[in-house]
Parts: sequence; C-alpha cells; structure tokens
Amino acid sequence: MWISDKEKELLKELNDQFVDHILFGTPMSYHVEHNPKKWAWIEVGGERIMAWVDNETMIAYESDGYEQTDIVIPEYTFVRWCRLMDL
Repeated sequence: MWISDKEKELLKELNDQFVDHILFGTPMSYHVEHNPKKWAWIEVGGERIMAWVDNETMIAYESDGYEQTDIVIPEYTFVRWCRLMDL
C-alpha cells in the first residue's frame, strides 16, 4: 500500500506513542491532521473518473497519480465515495 511520506511520519510517531503508552503509561497526544479530501468517483463530461473531493465543501480536485493537487474541477457530478477495493 502506498502512502505519502508525511502520513508515514505521522503513523510512525503515533506508533511510537502507542508503544510508550502501553509499556510506560505515558499519555498519547492525538494531533493527527484532519484532511477532508477523500477519493470519490465523479462524472466529468460523461466520463467517470476518480478524483479528490473535499467532503466538507464538495469541491473536486484533480489528482496527479495518487497525489493531491490544488487544481479544481469546476463542473462535475458526484457519483459515490471510493471504497477500499477501488483504490
């Protein structure tokens, strides 16, 4: 499974905190960033594509492979959120 370097760092930090919490009883800090962009199927000009969609504002963004971009897709029809099998 591919994940970004930033997400990998956050998961490593969370794992280290979990181990310290279990072994030594130190409290965990849950400061993982909230990212409202999720994968979704959308229709653009009759073609169904996967794109990043902000689940709070419903603004769609183009993707560069699996990377998020800031290029907005102006007109689209939302189909559904992607499932794990889609990715």
